[in-house]
Amino acid sequence: MSPELIESKRSRVGCARADTPEFTFKGRLITQIREEIKIFLSLTLTDKCVLYHLCVQVWCASIVRDDWAACRVEAPADELQRRLFFRLIDLVHLMGGEVELVLPGAEELLAAPALSALAQDARFGYILKYGYECLAARDPPPAPA
Repeated sequence: MSPELIESKRSRVGCARADTPEFTFKGRLITQIREEIKIFLSLTLTDKCVLYHLCVQVWCASIVRDDWAACRVEAPADELQRRLFFRLIDLVHLMGGEVELVLPGAEELLAAPALSALAQDARFGYILKYGYECLAARDPPPAPA
């Protein structure tokens, strides 16, 4: 195929070019996620402490990628849609994963050393707790039999 034909097909289906900033950012993010999945899969289930710390690190990394100083507390539902942390939660849920098994509690995240600066920000704390309340409302605990 000629380069012109490839480019015309790429533009018709909306594919990003390999040299665009959007493609390189997404490519780096996908590569990082693949590496973290490899680490996760190499762990044994008996090593729960390491698994817990790995989950906290992954979630903290998704939190610090966003600019929380610009979040609007007057529209928290809109903020949930913009934040990588909550989009990853949705992705886990859509893929059939059990979010409650891999997602640490809000208080645990606020106590994480990687989020020490953000934990002091009232806007971040409010949006985080609002998101967890939305999760609890979406996935209520099962009723006792």
